[in-house]
Parts: sequence; structure tokens; C-alpha cells
Amino acid sequence: MVKFIDAHRERWGVEPICRALQVAPSTYYAAVKRPLSARRQRDEQLQVEIGRVHRDNFGVYGIEKVWHQLNREGKKVGRDRVHRLMREMDLEGVVRGKRKPITPSRRGRLSWTPDRPTWSSATLPPPRRTSCGWPT
Repeated sequence: MVKFIDAHRERWGVEPICRALQVAPSTYYAAVKRPLSARRQRDEQLQVEIGRVHRDNFGVYGIEKVWHQLNREGKKVGRDRVHRLMREMDLEGVVRGKRKPITPSRRGRLSWTPDRPTWSSATLPPPRRTSCGWPT
């Protein structure tokens, strides 16, 4: 919300935007003055380190290897945090071989299509039987 107000404050002003969003202007000003949280400060430091490790290794290292390298260098950080920050930075490692195909979504697909005939019990062929008499 703060980013939206910052983007449009020159055109409409803070108070009219806050009135339209039904937010008190003091809330906006408090959010702007508030210092960054400890987590956000640490994330910014780690993003620099993650970018350095990824770049130093020719953009090949993925989440696991970047995480291990940071811990080897004495920067204690969790794997999930490295994953989140690399996703925010749009970094990923190299994948060997082919990527696995993703199953296409069945949403929007009809259960019956013209090229697929509908079968009813009256039109089904009789079940085939094996030599012992069981249907297959």
C-alpha cells in the first residue's frame, strides 16, 4: 500500500488516496518513517552475499550449494531463507539434463470430446474370456 501511495502521491496527493483506500494518513506516514525491521536489514545483507556467491561460481550454484557455501564462510543462514531470497532475486542454478515435464492442467477440458466416443453398456463389446473362463 505504501508503494502504491508513493507511486501516485504527486498526481492525487496522500490524503485523497488514503481516503479512497479507507486508511488513515497517519498510518501511511508512520509506515514511511518506520525503520527497516531487523529481518529486512539482514535480508539486504544476505542478498549481497548470495549474489556474490552465485556470481563467483559462474551462476551455476543453486539453493543448496549457495547455502552450503555461505555456511562454510561462517555466515549462518537457513536454507529456506536462501531459497526465499534467491527467488526474490530471480536467481537459480543450472539444471543438468532435461527438466521433467509438467502434467498439463485438466481445467477447461471437457469430459467428452468429439474425437472420443461415448460408450454405454448397450454398445460395449462383450468381455473377452480367458481359457479358464474369467473375463479380462
